[in-house]
Amino acid sequence: MELIVTNHTFELPSEISNFDELRQSITPTLDFYKSLVVTEDGIREAKDDRSKLNNWKKQIETERKKIKTICLAPYKEIETKINQLNALIDEPITIIDQQLQAFDEKSLQEKKNVLEEHFTTENTLDFIAFGDVLPVKWKNKTEKTESLKAEISAKLSALKSDFAHLQNMYRQSPLWTAIYLKFAETKDKAITLAYVIELERLQTHLKGSVSDSVSGNVTIPVTPQTAVTNDSETVSGAFKVTCSISQLKNLRDFMLQQGIKFKVIKEETQ
Repeated sequence: MELIVTNHTFELPSEISNFDELRQSITPTLDFYKSLVVTEDGIREAKDDRSKLNNWKKQIETERKKIKTICLAPYKEIETKINQLNALIDEPITIIDQQLQAFDEKSLQEKKNVLEEHFTTENTLDFIAFGDVLPVKWKNKTEKTESLKAEISAKLSALKSDFAHLQNMYRQSPLWTAIYLKFAETKDKAITLAYVIELERLQTHLKGSVSDSVSGNVTIPVTPQTAVTNDSETVSGAFKVTCSISQLKNLRDFMLQQGIKFKVIKEETQ
């Protein structure tokens, strides 16, 4: 297939015949305006001068656009016809692309199914989802299934190791449930250990004098409503804490983990 274009002779603008004369005639005026210092008394005259220069530019631009239209007229007609041909060719290309895309999507889904099956076989922690360990690059055609399976296995192994380490350290701790939930949420041992430090620090405060606040400057002692005879009896009390939002959330988590019933009382703004 060959595109044959017939050549015609057109009389097109090819040069500005008085370019040098125009440049020479306006240069002194432009030089004058370039060195012009505008004073407060001369603001109005400066605006008139600017308007004059803008009009010169507008006239030149008008002519440029006319010349461009004349020069592009032959090309515009050819471009329109070429676009029509391209549209005809694009139609079957689109149909073929859609079918090829369907095959690609099928192949990609099969690849994902293999990886998910491998994950299911390898995973022993119920809080880890397939998406947690699926490599971001798995859709790349150059990424082989076997190497992706190896990467998934490595991520699972690291998570199992981190979880086992936390179990060995805190499985017998009363804080274990909160620690477990934190790791299940973040899948990050460093973040979880930082959380443990906060929990232990909070636990230390709560085991201290009930007359101390979290920040050390409050002050309402717990008043039992029932005489305490042993640890199994239930008492009710109230206390107020002064602490950061993060610390308050940690306090809430600790009480939930310990099975302590509580309700939030909002203070009225003065």
